[in-house]
Amino acid sequence: MIFKPNDLQEIRLNKTSFGYTLEQETRLDCLWIGKVDRSDLERLKITINGVSIKSPRLEINEKGVWILLNQEFDVKSFAVELVGDFSVKAYVRKKNLLIAGRADAFGSRMSAFVTAIYLAEKLGFKFGFVWSQLDKDKSGAFMESAEELFEKEFLEEHNYSDVLPLRGAGNTLAFKALQELQEKPCREVWGTWVMNYYIPTKANLADLNESEYKESFYKIFSHLPLKPSYKEQIANAREKAALIGDFVALHMRSGDSIETQYRRFVFCPVIHKYFFPVDLVIFAARHFIKLGFKVLLFGVDSRANEAVAKVLDDEVKSGNFINAQTWSENLNETQRTIFEVCLMAEAKKTIANHSTFSKFAAFLGSQNELLNFNVYFTQKELYNAFIVPKMKDYLDISNVQKSVSCAYAYSLGRQIGVSFEERIRLLWLALEFDMCNSAYRVMLVEEFLRQKQIYRAEKYLENVINERGEEYLASLLLVLWNTHIVFKEQFKAYLENAKEEFPYICFCAAKICFFNGNITQAKKIMDLARIKESQNEMFLSFIPSLKEADSKVAFLTAKDRIHNHLAYKLGSAMILNSKSLWGYIRMPYVLSYIKETHRKEIADYEARVAKNPSLKLPPLESYTDYKQALKEKECFTYKLGKALITANSVRGGGESLLICNFFKKCVS
Repeated sequence: MIFKPNDLQEIRLNKTSFGYTLEQETRLDCLWIGKVDRSDLERLKITINGVSIKSPRLEINEKGVWILLNQEFDVKSFAVELVGDFSVKAYVRKKNLLIAGRADAFGSRMSAFVTAIYLAEKLGFKFGFVWSQLDKDKSGAFMESAEELFEKEFLEEHNYSDVLPLRGAGNTLAFKALQELQEKPCREVWGTWVMNYYIPTKANLADLNESEYKESFYKIFSHLPLKPSYKEQIANAREKAALIGDFVALHMRSGDSIETQYRRFVFCPVIHKYFFPVDLVIFAARHFIKLGFKVLLFGVDSRANEAVAKVLDDEVKSGNFINAQTWSENLNETQRTIFEVCLMAEAKKTIANHSTFSKFAAFLGSQNELLNFNVYFTQKELYNAFIVPKMKDYLDISNVQKSVSCAYAYSLGRQIGVSFEERIRLLWLALEFDMCNSAYRVMLVEEFLRQKQIYRAEKYLENVINERGEEYLASLLLVLWNTHIVFKEQFKAYLENAKEEFPYICFCAAKICFFNGNITQAKKIMDLARIKESQNEMFLSFIPSLKEADSKVAFLTAKDRIHNHLAYKLGSAMILNSKSLWGYIRMPYVLSYIKETHRKEIADYEARVAKNPSLKLPPLESYTDYKQALKEKECFTYKLGKALITANSVRGGGESLLICNFFKKCVS
């Protein structure tokens, strides 16, 4: 049962000789049957409006059983057939739920949290949330448990973590206007997820009252029923801000974006935009101090914070530069987070890169101007401000931080046109600081190929493939969040130079073709690679994968892939079998067979991929017909199958006898 007792309203029932009637037709959420013996439930039969309900969804506890209807039926009457003296009650929900469902770090999670409360109060929904604790050692970010953070009464009324997934569906708001949220059916049987990691504007919600939302934001956050040790950090931050006066906040994001596996994605724009290198923090601090501001530094990397303060020692002594972390040393992780976000909110300006934490803080403040340092300063100013590439031992920061400084300098250098030799030097230096990160090796090869230094690229690849081939290929074929192919732009250079005299370039090109699902081309290029390197063990180990993939039916296009989705298969079968009476009769059995066959195909595919990861199909977006193929998901066939899957999931299965009616309803 998703709904809490306070979420439900009992409906008056009239007992009759055949069951129960309602005073008016109502979409019930659930029935409650009390005083029932579990052993008798096998003989339970439910009839709604004279129609027997096959395999009703039940939730059993020690006091009785819930029958979940989830407003699927307009109920005028129903009957419960069961042995013994039992009681029956019927319920509807008082309100639909808006559930804040993010499971990431503070800025993203609280953006959805506060937004969900605002929308629920404004539109007459009930606010709820799910919550999972984050372990800093595993995720790079920490988040306290809900039980530690919030008051008990608040949890009892609004926490749905025990009945809903600990992360909601999607990564954005599922509605484009408040009116749409009110008028259209909810996305879930209980309501709708609120999943924004960002601060919504009219661009996201067309009829959003931005000024009202802004005014409500701080009020909602400051009135959250946090436990006293956390709540007091809000007032503590405001008191500190009042003592400082006007100041600029610098948010040096690192942590999860640098010290975790995400550093392998250092050249992926989605991750690259999170970095605020230590060198540039120092440069920005000096700039704003020169303009007459006091500067406060916010960041989770204590060593990096101290390194900045050491370089700016004179500014620290004069009181113009403050490491905000020194004011929160006696606080636990979450107390510090709340203190710092509220203190940052009081700044006149916040300088950051892409950071939901700083965006949340800036919106929380009344006069806080959020500035991206990449926009505020010119690319040349930033490039010239780097310290690590000039004096690699000057700053006492981690090697990973130093490698990120070099990577950021390299990217800026490419944009402003620094020399090839300087770009190579920056990549070698980055690799010196982070030897296990082959993203830098991929970029070195790309630089050689772009400069037409093909033999140099081949020789370098020979050394890399023979010494750390698996690591290099894993970097070359990196995909972030199953969506972003990190080095997709670099693939072309390998394919263009896949010639007999360059076996290692050929090997990488074959791997790229295999990754893209082009098995035929991968085999042709691999044949070229083996002319000169016929006994290379790594080359030979790739051959069985090629043969196995070639023996299977290959998906040559994204359209093929989509046509193999269960939704499309079911939709096609429903349309085909709707053309005759016999087709309608056999439809449930055909659909059941398709579903079971598809399940076995998926299980077989997953088993093969587990045994040989190289057989994993590439992301849909890597196919040349990707955008065109997406239209297949909008066709009636696909939508029909998807609707059946949703309906079957909602009803919990066992609804095969209603499929024909379902089909007629969809067509009409």
